[in-house]
Amino acid sequence: MKPSLARIRSHVPQGLALPSRFDDFVRAKPPVPIQWDNLYDYDLKRSALEQVVPFLRLSEDFGIVALWYHSEGPKAAGPAVIHIAGYGRQEVLATDFDNFLKGINVQRSGVFAFDYEEEQVFRVPGVSGKPKRTGLPSLQKKFERWHKLHTSLLEPDLSPEGEELRRRIYQVAKRIVRDKQSKVYYPSPPWGINFLVERAAGKLSIKYSDYLGSWYKLPTKYGLEAEAKALLKLALNKRRSRYEISVADHGTVSIDEGRQLLLESPGSGSD
Repeated sequence: MKPSLARIRSHVPQGLALPSRFDDFVRAKPPVPIQWDNLYDYDLKRSALEQVVPFLRLSEDFGIVALWYHSEGPKAAGPAVIHIAGYGRQEVLATDFDNFLKGINVQRSGVFAFDYEEEQVFRVPGVSGKPKRTGLPSLQKKFERWHKLHTSLLEPDLSPEGEELRRRIYQVAKRIVRDKQSKVYYPSPPWGINFLVERAAGKLSIKYSDYLGSWYKLPTKYGLEAEAKALLKLALNKRRSRYEISVADHGTVSIDEGRQLLLESPGSGSD
């Protein structure tokens, strides 16, 4: 058994098992790394591991696909399949693993690497039919409630001052992306951008990162210094000399992955 698969099996909640067709999926050699991931990197507490088993690492948004063992009792349903993106978005992809495999085979899985490949389409042998979406909306709401219970992030700052800052910083980030400064991302989901703010002798220096993680000095034309100063006044720890500000396509602005400050859009979409 490969080390990555063994680790996935070792993290299945006690008394439960991987879906019956999981090995079929592995043998089909998906074009996405099969691996277990520590949920701390996705802003979830250790308690989340009692119900969630990551099994895929995605490159397009630095996210993971995982099994969510949400059902309990002697007649518990199999695990749902969920997507936790690297920029904070969470989604239930399928009510169970069989429907996830069906989604893969008709390129409607919700995973970019499975749905948009044209030259070498990935299929799982022996799977037929279209995925059923019955029950997905209610399961999505249940997942959002579960995620809120297990997140390690701070509660969003909902103050008028925080909302005004969030909107201004989001618009600056979108301009930078539209100007192709981030090298890869464009102003259509999913995109995100990080800023590194360093403070010394009362002055701020601001850098931004491209898709590959390289840092560049932020051009003065974007005028982010005033917003950054105001944002740091809202941070949990106001005396640090270094902060990382992240902006996601759906409107979220956070400091140090939400552990110092979290600002969220009041609507479901971006601004």
